Amino acid sequence: MRTVGNYEITGLLGRGGMAEVYAVRRLGTERQFACKVIKGAYAQQMGRSEAAVLKRLKSGGLFGVHGGLWRLRRRNRHPVPAFEESFSWGNAYCIVMEQCQGRTLEQLLLQESALEEEEVLLLGIRLSSLLRWMHRGKRRVLYLDLKPANILMKEKQLNALVDFGCAGVLGRGKTLSADGLGTVGYAAPEQFQKGEALTVRTDIYGLGRTLKAAAGKGTLSRSLSLLLEQCTRAEPSDRPGSMREVRRRLTGCLLSAKMKKWKAACRRGRVAAAVWVLSLLLAAGGLGIFGWSQSLAGWEAKINRLTETPFDAVQGEQLEQYLNERVFFHVTRRAVLSCAGKRGGRILFRMGKGYWYRGAGEKDQKKGSRLCREALELGGLDGRMSREAQYLAKLENKTAKSLFGLFQFLEEEDNRASDLLRVGKELIQQLYFLEDSRVGSGENKQRMLLEAEDYFTKNRELFSGKEQEELLTLLEVLEELLAEKEGENV
Repeated sequence: MRTVGNYEITGLLGRGGMAEVYAVRRLGTERQFACKVIKGAYAQQMGRSEAAVLKRLKSGGLFGVHGGLWRLRRRNRHPVPAFEESFSWGNAYCIVMEQCQGRTLEQLLLQESALEEEEVLLLGIRLSSLLRWMHRGKRRVLYLDLKPANILMKEKQLNALVDFGCAGVLGRGKTLSADGLGTVGYAAPEQFQKGEALTVRTDIYGLGRTLKAAAGKGTLSRSLSLLLEQCTRAEPSDRPGSMREVRRRLTGCLLSAKMKKWKAACRRGRVAAAVWVLSLLLAAGGLGIFGWSQSLAGWEAKINRLTETPFDAVQGEQLEQYLNERVFFHVTRRAVLSCAGKRGGRILFRMGKGYWYRGAGEKDQKKGSRLCREALELGGLDGRMSREAQYLAKLENKTAKSLFGLFQFLEEEDNRASDLLRVGKELIQQLYFLEDSRVGSGENKQRMLLEAEDYFTKNRELFSGKEQEELLTLLEVLEELLAEKEGENV
């Protein structure tokens, strides 16, 4: 059995010039990780630098100390491998982190073909959002090695950004000194000029080169070609000033591309009849979109895809842009759904669920509650859907009682473990800080805690590996709260 530190090596994931990445399993457990083993004369220095960057980007986990109190907080949803630990191993330095799945963009381009323009735009929007998050706040990290080999893809969508060996932390002047690291063909010219100041514009250059490689020799729209040309100019001052600006322009290119498709479809007569009927009904003072079932089906499928996986800021923005896009005259998809009767009610309910269970925070949850309320007004929900929509609509102003009602409802459902975990965290957050008078009585509080602990203890096997970590922390807090209640009753 080959081991590195307290980990058993189960396979080789990749090999580079100065490092190898292995799939490993922690001894005595079934927990899987990736372990990067850095070798060479500068292994210790480079390893510690990369580990420091990953620690800086790591989410704080489920609970953290804030103002002297333990509080529930949202996990980092950005596609960066979560840091586990680092250590010296002989002359080498090891960094243990979350094992991310997928093949690299480089492999995808070699095995298949270049990405289409819409796929390039979506990849660019996600990467620019991730890099903007890295550049801001307390993180202040420059990535400095953006290239197809460092981007893991899943079904032509960004799954993770890996290999932070070249990354560095911005100084007080929001610059970093160049040390010659980077990949020729993707790194900005200033990275190879010793001592030159590196800024966010350096990462903008790498993003431009990467998106050009992803597009291959395909024909790009004029606006996207111009943006990529500006991003990859040799002089940093000639490039866009921030990732926010790059993301805004990429989003504009994406919306323009979608509108061109709609106009082309209209010219080919696919929706001409629907537009004609709509204009007649508008003239008569009504919004007669109820019969446009084929388009509703397409929108429903698109919304389902966007709401099936955990949200991040990018997916939320995509959904908002998609819903607020004008399909003809000044009518948006959101307006169509709001007038589409029972069919629209079901679609709005699906959106509300997506926002509430998989959204990025409290703002998304409130939006989900409002959408469920609108869905109830439109109708068309069957018994179980209607019950769940009622619970979610009540949660616009969260209370422990309404959260517990939703928790009990979800216990009856199959394959809803992830949703239960989200509701359980919210419920415990409420119970942790509320006085007994806010939840009815001390007995009510204890009953809620006991039922939550009983469910999570009996159904551990339903949760995935990543969820298991959250679950263990959750059970620890439940035990602590129950111990407090028992102490009060003695």
